[in-house]
Order: sequence, then structure tokens, then C-alpha cells
Amino acid sequence: MTESPRGPLVPDRMYFTTGAGAHARELQAHDLMYMDAGLGRVNRVIVSSRVPPHCRLIPPDEGGAQLTDGQILFAIQALAETNTPGARIATAVGVAVPDGGGLGCVAEVHEQDAVGKDAATAEAKAVQMALTAMGLELGHHDYDGRSAHQPGRDRYDIAGTAVRTHAASIEARGPENGDWVKIVSSLVFLF
Repeated sequence: MTESPRGPLVPDRMYFTTGAGAHARELQAHDLMYMDAGLGRVNRVIVSSRVPPHCRLIPPDEGGAQLTDGQILFAIQALAETNTPGARIATAVGVAVPDGGGLGCVAEVHEQDAVGKDAATAEAKAVQMALTAMGLELGHHDYDGRSAHQPGRDRYDIAGTAVRTHAASIEARGPENGDWVKIVSSLVFLF
């Protein structure tokens, strides 16, 4: 596919947000999680794993300030939940984007993959997966993001293309009283 002019549903900005909610009732934990992430008053549409060319990463507070109550919002989400006392869960969203523009790749650590992880481990895995997907996108089918990834590093070279990574993660433990805890890591797109 060739790059086309930015259409009406091609975002030009994105931001990360995370949130956690705990409550005896699962639905309330769910709502509290989204409120904590700043996404409780919008209609969320889950999208898949691509970042449009030249989509700019902005700070979470700047992105959140641009939301309007009831807005339809497109986001990539990583969700996890538990009501097992002491159980650890962590979610993460990792992004790999070419420095000079071009389509970027996103990967999520969530659901069953989130069980037993801490935030740093989940974030590292999300970045590794995003790097591997970026390698495929760039035609380097043997690129292994897991081998290439180095903690604290955010710039990589994939088949001669400079790539930058970004990520967000959150972790939680199941409350000792058996209440629900739910967590979300999200990459939110703005137009």
C-alpha cells in the first residue's frame, strides 16, 4: 500500500494513559478503572495495532484535556482483571515507529499474558513485540525484537530504518478481601 493523504479518520496525535479500579462489584471496578485513566466519560472504540504515518505522541495531560464528554474515541487497549487475593497482573502497550515517518506498529500485553507480571516486564514484552512487528512491516522477517530489546533504550535500527519505541504500563495486585481489580494501558488516538 502507498501512503495516501490524511483522511477524516486518520489520527494525527496519540497519547498513552493507564488506570486502575478496585471494587467489590466487577462493573464498578471496571468503571473506576476507566475513570482513573481519564476515559470514563467517552465512548471507547477499540482499534488494532497500527500507528498512522506522522502521528505525533503528546503528553497524557495534553491529550486528556482534548476529550469531550460523550466523544467517540479510538484507542488500542490492554486490559486485565483479577479477584484472586494477592495475584499480580500488569498490562502494557508498546509502540515502534520509524523516525522519518511511515506506518508504526503497536503491541499489547493483556488478558492471560498479564497474569504474574510486573509493569516493567509487561512493558518490555510489549516493546519487544512491537519491534518484531515493525521488523515484519519493514520487510525484515527475521528481526527479533526480543533479542534486540535493551531496557532503557528507545532507539533501534531495523534493516537500515531508525525506529523509536514508546510504552506505557500499569500493575496491580488482587485485593486481600477478594474484591475485583481491573487495569488498563491504552494508546488513545486524536484527530
